[in-house]
Amino acid sequence: MKPEKMPGLLRIDKKHVERKERECKLFEINQAYKNHSIFINKMKYGGVKNLTDIKGKKDKPVLLVGSGISLNEDIKEMYFWHNDIICSTSQFSTLVYHEIEPTFVGAIDPYFNDCELAIEIWKNKKYNFVLPVTFDNRAINRLVELDQQIYTYFRVEDGKEYLTDIEIGYSDISGKGHHYLQACPIITREIKAKVHAMVLQIKLAEMLCYNPIIIIGADCVIDRSDMYYYENYQWKHIKHTREDRGHFHNKDTDCKGISTIYEYKGKTTTNLLYDTKCEIDKAIKECRKKVIDCSGGIIEEGEKSTMKKMVDKYK
Repeated sequence: MKPEKMPGLLRIDKKHVERKERECKLFEINQAYKNHSIFINKMKYGGVKNLTDIKGKKDKPVLLVGSGISLNEDIKEMYFWHNDIICSTSQFSTLVYHEIEPTFVGAIDPYFNDCELAIEIWKNKKYNFVLPVTFDNRAINRLVELDQQIYTYFRVEDGKEYLTDIEIGYSDISGKGHHYLQACPIITREIKAKVHAMVLQIKLAEMLCYNPIIIIGADCVIDRSDMYYYENYQWKHIKHTREDRGHFHNKDTDCKGISTIYEYKGKTTTNLLYDTKCEIDKAIKECRKKVIDCSGGIIEEGEKSTMKKMVDKYK
């Protein structure tokens, strides 16, 4: 069933989207080269590791956290969850505010907001960050300064030709025989996904042999959960409106003209969020572990349950 377009709202500006995609790829390449010396040097001392170096968590349950509106209720149940948690940089500061400790903090999008990784909220703790080599160099420098553990990987899409030069750069070039050089990859893990952190979380959880994989906050609807950021030495509570997300016509946002509003199964979403839903559904379908969706949104794959039931079951 395809979503029904709501009349009188925005249509997709394909040229705008294509331009943004080109700009994003150029940004990724630029950041990868900036991060090169940091990663190569830090790998010698263990501060940066290959994603494949993480030890498996065979048959342990894990909770994956999204930013959908259902998180406002489910975060209350997270206080009673005593197993591992994977979130993205988008939810990291909010979980820290609620004194909930994530096991891994992942990212697949190279961009981030400065307030998501505010130094003051860390309290001398050490976290495990799973980041692409193309992640924003400002954040990489910040994490390195704070002696955080970084696991890194290559993000690839259907076509990966623009990453070829980067991959060669992240290799040891050594002579073999007298006639040719061989490139030995230092970073060997690839995550095949478009830019959405929940897909990374699913693939990471599967790679680490977590079972079952429990998802909350992946509503894929237009309303988003409340977030907490740390700015100017104080916590800032953000209640996202639909206009804030750039999905409605807002002449002051850079997202003008790239979203269409849809009604899908009685819930309001957008073409971008519907695409995200399809990517998450695909990742769940391909996952070889049991996946349970507790979001209550428009995700269709996986078993359905509630966060409370999962807390009670996996005490």
